[in-house]
Amino acid sequence: MLDEYNIIENNFTRRQVYNEYTTPVVDTAKIMLELEYSQENSLNVVAVECYLRTDSDGEPYVDIYMYSPVVFETEIVRLVWKKDFSMSQDDENDFLRVIREHRLKVDLQRFAEFQIDVDEAYPECNIKNHCLQNPGHYLENLYFTLHRSGVREILYKSNLVNIAYQLYEMEDYNIIGSSPTDIFDMPLKLLKILNQAGLVDRLYTEASRNKARCVYEKFSDFINVKKVLPKKYQWKYLEEYEEFNDTNDAEFNVTIYKRLGEHFWTQSNYLEIKGYMKLASKLGELCPYSKKVPSVFEVGSRYNTLTRLVDILNRSDYLDVRIEENNYNEYYEYEDGEYVVILPRTSYEIFMEGVHQSNCVSGYIDRVALGETNIAFVRKKNLPQKSYITMEIEDGIITQALRRFNNLPSKEDYVFIYKYAEEKDLGIEFDDIDEDEMIG
Repeated sequence: MLDEYNIIENNFTRRQVYNEYTTPVVDTAKIMLELEYSQENSLNVVAVECYLRTDSDGEPYVDIYMYSPVVFETEIVRLVWKKDFSMSQDDENDFLRVIREHRLKVDLQRFAEFQIDVDEAYPECNIKNHCLQNPGHYLENLYFTLHRSGVREILYKSNLVNIAYQLYEMEDYNIIGSSPTDIFDMPLKLLKILNQAGLVDRLYTEASRNKARCVYEKFSDFINVKKVLPKKYQWKYLEEYEEFNDTNDAEFNVTIYKRLGEHFWTQSNYLEIKGYMKLASKLGELCPYSKKVPSVFEVGSRYNTLTRLVDILNRSDYLDVRIEENNYNEYYEYEDGEYVVILPRTSYEIFMEGVHQSNCVSGYIDRVALGETNIAFVRKKNLPQKSYITMEIEDGIITQALRRFNNLPSKEDYVFIYKYAEEKDLGIEFDDIDEDEMIG
């Protein structure tokens, strides 16, 4: 398909084929040594060295050597590019297949120096923002901006590099357009948005382009006011909001939109924040978190927390009856002048203790319901509603007593716990403390 696309496009572009043998031949043995191909273990690798040279007339040209005893019958292939000249159709197709289907190995420092030389020699090519880890993409960009190559030359020079790279996937665009806007019949700002990795497929068909136009038209005032173009997941949020509100009247959440403009969002995070907001709305006042939209670093754990909470609430009729029977015992409640011990009666109380303490006590809910263990809350008497120490009592023995983030209690806290155990005739088995040190 790529070959067919190249032939069609080239038929609309006047091209001069460059005869590489008019330039000096470089000693290939030296190049092969520099390629260091033998260091690679993959048969899919093609080693590449690139140079910017000057011919006898003082004109710059690009000299490329590609080496692979597996890919090339001659082991090494040389490509020479000059301004306003192109390769033959067959050579161009072979070149594109190699750089797209194989991993190119370059010396990063030399390749970076090569890019600097190219920028100085050919500023009109306007090549920007290419990662050194993707030399094939850079070389394709360079090749199509060095000569008249039609649509791809226009797109690459407009820094719409991802669109240009995937152009062969697209249908029904204007092959003789003189600008990106002419080519796709879309505003340049919209094309810059869709040029982001993960959004280019919105240009593949006329139907998907129409959808993108509708979203942009609906939110154009909002986008223009913000001045900063929507990032990938912000655009996805706009798409889904526009589609959803064809039949619903949900409120656009600017806070979510802003969050999605932060760094480090991934597809899984994006799905998590959608799930999180849906569950938070469903839970209402039972949601343990504030209405603040979580950051990318918080959303995964918070979404998992809400998922577990929904499961607990769905089973709460069964769980709460058994927790009331098996966990609540008035005998174990206790208080002195500073502390109070409370026995939870519901699965939600235990779950919320885990949220407030950032511990795993919610994972004990089923065991508590089955009577396999008991959970008690130690609170400060003047703050009985605020979590302080979570305590486990199993078979008449206090086995765990931990503060938030599973930190150990203070010496004063341990003095109370031992006093409580003595009052209630409970044993104590702590593996993580020195008893003499804590209460001696």
